[in-house]
Amino acid sequence: MKKLRNILIFILFFIYAGGVLAGAVREVKMPNASEMYEYLEKGIEEYDTAATSGVKTAAMDNLKTFSMLVIGSLFKPFIWLMAVAMLIKGYFTGFSVMAALRLYGIRGILLCVPNILSAMVLIPASIYYGGLNGSGLLNRYEKSGFYKKFLWATIFLLAIFCADTLIKGAASPIFVKWASKLFKAA
Repeated sequence: MKKLRNILIFILFFIYAGGVLAGAVREVKMPNASEMYEYLEKGIEEYDTAATSGVKTAAMDNLKTFSMLVIGSLFKPFIWLMAVAMLIKGYFTGFSVMAALRLYGIRGILLCVPNILSAMVLIPASIYYGGLNGSGLLNRYEKSGFYKKFLWATIFLLAIFCADTLIKGAASPIFVKWASKLFKAA
């Protein structure tokens, strides 16, 4: 059981890392980068600090990922959804960080601080959740305690996703506005 869980955690981690790499490479190879940078700069200038739209957007993104993880954990034919969720999360992380770095240089990492902080908790929790529930789903000898572990793990992961939604939707816009003012002053 533990060996299978560790293998699944390892696989999900490398799928996430592959997504980060693919997102970063895609951003570097974008043919029309100047339009994207203009859009990014304009978006930062007009960032909504009221945060209601940010919270809704972050909640929808997190709900999609959470749903893919839960469905993949409940039904064997859909276990691949956990890998797809990690790949998508990794891709958008890599793309966003690389875009900020290319636009603002090393200062661009400042724009990514809220997302990096939330990812430091969200990604390991999601990977562990996928490994724990995936191994329980695939291992026919552990069915008796699987649903109880699944329920507690799901509640814990949902709490982490809710906290991540508030960070990305409410704190991030305020931080990005502040950081962009620093860029203009420098």
